[in-house]
Amino acid sequence: MKKSKKIALAVACILIAGGICISVGAMFVMDFKLEEISSVKPVSNSYNISENFSGISVDGAECDVLFAVSNDDTCNVVCDESDKVYHLVTVENDTLTIKRKDTRKWYEYIGFFWTKMKVTVYLPQSEYGALNVSIASGDAEIGGNLHFEEAKLSSASGDIIFSGTVQKSLSLKVASGNVKVSNSFSESLDAKSASGDIKISSFKATGDMHLKCASGDIEIVDAECLNMKAEAASGDIEFSRVVAVGHSAVETASGDIELSDCDSATLFLKSGSGDITGTLLTEKIFYTDTGSGKVRVPYSSDGGKCEIKTGSGNIEFSIK
Repeated sequence: MKKSKKIALAVACILIAGGICISVGAMFVMDFKLEEISSVKPVSNSYNISENFSGISVDGAECDVLFAVSNDDTCNVVCDESDKVYHLVTVENDTLTIKRKDTRKWYEYIGFFWTKMKVTVYLPQSEYGALNVSIASGDAEIGGNLHFEEAKLSSASGDIIFSGTVQKSLSLKVASGNVKVSNSFSESLDAKSASGDIKISSFKATGDMHLKCASGDIEIVDAECLNMKAEAASGDIEFSRVVAVGHSAVETASGDIELSDCDSATLFLKSGSGDITGTLLTEKIFYTDTGSGKVRVPYSSDGGKCEIKTGSGNIEFSIK
């Protein structure tokens, strides 16, 4: 390498290091309150809804969305907005509709955006029809004391936290984030996360539960359903006091499976390279297969079928 190029590279490295030091110093002076240097300064706008509606739809939001019961029996939607990024809040076809509107030019996207945006929906009553929420970037949280006929929520990048109740189907999907359901019930539950954990607690489904996690763990505590299907591509699966009336199928490609005080009429448990252990509530006839692990299960000639397979792990179960 020529001497001139070496000098140019050295100068460039010094300038980059100096820029980093200046940036860190500036953030330190501001006590790391990055929203102070944001090029977008949002304001909070309130939309009062006087029309009646049964359904709710939120489409294209790039912020956190929170649903809560109103304290004064009125519907109020509070949105963080700017002059060029705002929301259209209307009632259409018996549905409260919230749509994000972005009128910025392409060059206006260049800048610092550290401010956390939020939309809060205060609902005057506890029971509604269909709930549809689609978020491009942000969390969705449904508070307790809210009941829907059916609910479908999705977020490309963010968590979904659900504590309401659903008469029919509950569908929760995130591309990058966690799914959390607590103190709730529905006819069926379909929860999927491409990159994140799925955690269910104090939940009851009169129908089936289907949980699928591409990269993350699945954890369920205190749950009931008709049939259970849980799949994890890369992560552990842990059940505690989970009972399925019919069949339970639990699989993970690379992780452990642990069932504590759980049961189902029949079970199929499979791990590519992990231990499968636990305690069941009723007698089972065990069928086990492990490539290079130990097997310790009770013998019984009565009960439902419990099939357990692991490529390289231990199998250990007991009956409580």
